[in-house]
Amino acid sequence: MHRPDPKKVAPVVLAVVLIGGGLWWWFTRQAQNGVIKASGTIEAVEVVIAPELAGRVTAINVSEGQAVTAGQVLATLDDSLLKAQRSQAVAALALAECASAQQLASNVSRAEKELIDAQRALEDLNSASPLSLAQAEKDLAQAKDALDKAQDDLSNLLNPDLDYYQRQLNKPQDALNSAQEQTTVNDIGLISANLKAARDLLKKFNDDVIKETLDAIQTCVTVQPCPDKQVIWLGKGMKLQDARDIYTGVVNNVKVLELQLTQAQRANQIALDDTKKRLDDAKINYNDAKSPDSLKVSIAKSNVDVAKGRVADAQRNYDKVKNGVDPDKLASAKARVDSAKASLASAKAAY
Repeated sequence: MHRPDPKKVAPVVLAVVLIGGGLWWWFTRQAQNGVIKASGTIEAVEVVIAPELAGRVTAINVSEGQAVTAGQVLATLDDSLLKAQRSQAVAALALAECASAQQLASNVSRAEKELIDAQRALEDLNSASPLSLAQAEKDLAQAKDALDKAQDDLSNLLNPDLDYYQRQLNKPQDALNSAQEQTTVNDIGLISANLKAARDLLKKFNDDVIKETLDAIQTCVTVQPCPDKQVIWLGKGMKLQDARDIYTGVVNNVKVLELQLTQAQRANQIALDDTKKRLDDAKINYNDAKSPDSLKVSIAKSNVDVAKGRVADAQRNYDKVKNGVDPDKLASAKARVDSAKASLASAKAAY
């Protein structure tokens, strides 16, 4: 086997060592200066810079190919719109916080009012117990009275007292006969007689008094005072003033009696009409009593049923309140107070 000559190998090894040590020293110095200079091929990676928000670029802070570090600002965007939007957001937040505070305050006020109303309702329920009992007793008594009347009406329809209805029929008939007689003989007759006498006297004056005197009296009625002179009145001498007073007195008496007669006739007619109506009603009632109308009987029975129902309702209501406050209503009122207290506490805690 052939072996290399040590004298020839040693210089080669020494040269390799010296060259390697020199290269190591040179690269170490370059690394300490932050710059490595060397010959060769470099692969570049292209990086696309894309901001999270779009906007107009107002400044570029680096040049092309310049070395940069992490966190370094490369470009600046126009932030005026963002600042305006931020101001709007701050204002909206402040408004929302104010509205929220007002809403919370309103919630507290409503809860306080509900508690006051609930407590008042509970107090009214406790204090109204005696009044409720008195009202229930009154309602029950009235319902029983209404039932008695409805039953009486039905009984009268089914078993009428014909003698009673006959007496009711006789009363207006007698009253009508009496009214017709009295109004004709007493009232109308007397007024008519007085009116006839007054008219006869006025006619006598008009027939017997000379025309000149009547003309003077007519003139004296429209002219005041009467002239101071004598006139012939029924064949005798008399002052014009006295003659005028006698004549106008008779004329006025005729007018008053005519008015009284008209009023009396009208009043008598009204009285007669009323009496006739009562007589007609009595006749209808008598005929109905003799032959009850099936519809009226049906209505009367319905009225009895309704009255019984009202008595039952009034009795149930009386039974509820006769021993004090209704337990269900009392429990409901207390539950409302407790709920109102809880709502108020929750509203205050949120506020």
